[in-house]
Amino acid sequence: MNQRDRTYYIDWIRIGVVLLLVWFHSAITFTIHGVMPIKYTQHVPILDVFMWFLSLWIMPILFLISGMSSYYSLQKRTSKEYMRERRNKLLIPVLAGFLLICPAISYFRALFIGSFSDNFLQFYPHFFDKTYPQGNLSWWHFWFLIYLFVFTLILRPVFARMNKENLRARIIKISTPF
Repeated sequence: MNQRDRTYYIDWIRIGVVLLLVWFHSAITFTIHGVMPIKYTQHVPILDVFMWFLSLWIMPILFLISGMSSYYSLQKRTSKEYMRERRNKLLIPVLAGFLLICPAISYFRALFIGSFSDNFLQFYPHFFDKTYPQGNLSWWHFWFLIYLFVFTLILRPVFARMNKENLRARIIKISTPF
């Protein structure tokens, strides 16, 4: 696939969904829904409608976009190159986020609920004590990247088989309207 063949609408859908996720996660703070490390003490009922509507669509769209991206990635790469790309784009950010971002989120949560009062450097070793919700250890919102990698591992044989030209032609034939 060259630059002319790029499907820009996929990029724009991804950008739109990620921007909605910023609003979505900000709104969770003010609702009774969802698990967030910090919750506002007053409930804002109008945000419940916003949350309910977005929760129906946002994750399915993200998984769909991820699947479409995998399809296009496999058009340009071998299965081995694809797995290397997935490792670099999913596992490396998870590891970095788990070691750098998740402790900060847990630290602010601990300050908010009053279970810790010292500085972040003193808190960092306590991040690894127990798992959330009894402790601080959590991958927070990095679960999505971990799920994508696990799905990739599970579906790798299917992707490899689908990448063969004869199977792809049959799938296109089956999915084409009469």
